[in-house]
Amino acid sequence: MTQGANTMSHSFLADEELWSTTLRQAMDCEDWDGVLSASRSVLAMDPDHLVALEGKAQAHWRRHEFQAAIDTARKMIALNPVEPGYLCLQGACHQQLGRYVAAAECFGRALDLAKTPAMRKMVLTQIEGLEVLCGTRMVARDEDTPPVTALAAMGTMGPVSMRVN
Repeated sequence: MTQGANTMSHSFLADEELWSTTLRQAMDCEDWDGVLSASRSVLAMDPDHLVALEGKAQAHWRRHEFQAAIDTARKMIALNPVEPGYLCLQGACHQQLGRYVAAAECFGRALDLAKTPAMRKMVLTQIEGLEVLCGTRMVARDEDTPPVTALAAMGTMGPVSMRVN
């Protein structure tokens, strides 16, 4: 490795540490402009930085910029196609925009990928909310899967991180 490459790598790592601290502080304060700014700084250096993309998507979601969140989630899914949380985010954004068929498709794919009970529970909660809103079953699933309301009785239904698996 040349001296220049070593310096650049060290510089990037220092920038990433600074960005990580800035991002955490912005998220803790719910400073979504700050989250977007920090995310964009990292993405300018590394457009495939998954954590920066997650921050950007969450900021867009919180700011009700649903199409921007969908676009960011699409990139996250391309980088990590087996993460059901990204599909849930994309589905929730489609639902907010009234695109119920697209939401159902995202939630169905997320359910297929969900491996943990917590993730399955979160996806099923999203599906049930969509189906209540639409007044019809939107996503095919195993008949032995209990309704989410039955799952909710088994434990609390708090917010789940985008990345659980």
